[in-house]
Amino acid sequence: MSSDTRSSLIEVATSEIRRRGYSAFSYADLADAVGIRKPSIHHHFPTKEELGVAIVEAYTDAFAGELDRISARTDDVVKRLRAYAGLYREGLAAGKGCLCGVLASEVAVLPRRIQAGVRRFFDLNLRWLEQILRDARAGGALRPATKPQHEAKTILAALQGATFVSLSLQDPSAFDQVVTGLLKGLGTDQSA
Repeated sequence: MSSDTRSSLIEVATSEIRRRGYSAFSYADLADAVGIRKPSIHHHFPTKEELGVAIVEAYTDAFAGELDRISARTDDVVKRLRAYAGLYREGLAAGKGCLCGVLASEVAVLPRRIQAGVRRFFDLNLRWLEQILRDARAGGALRPATKPQHEAKTILAALQGATFVSLSLQDPSAFDQVVTGLLKGLGTDQSA
């Protein structure tokens, strides 16, 4: 089996989980979607847990790369936060939530290694948000009383929640309204 098959399995499984959740998809679904026999999947991922771990790792690494690109493009906190929100919004039209947000909704039944990967994703997001908020506060772009650690959690929770609400309502504009409210709540100049 080629690494292309392995990559295809990760890509298709990621999409399935983002749409339906970890518990709702099976190797049979994956085999049909990729066009291989179910036993062939076991060559790359002997267990669903191993596949889940690989999916979360790939998603988190890709997300980290996007965060680095956002940081490199601009120092403006509003532009950074809008770009960050865009990472969560990108799947809404296709009925997809954030992979780790979807997994977090099932955290009680996930294998421990996948739970650890989900925590790594959220820790990455919080560290990045805290840093850009600290930098923005130091540069005078945010109120001096802004608490980056608290605001980072608020932003992350709001975007995750807005994703689920938007998916449930089938209305991406609900997500956009949350982003606008978040930026206003931070006291940022939203003209950027």
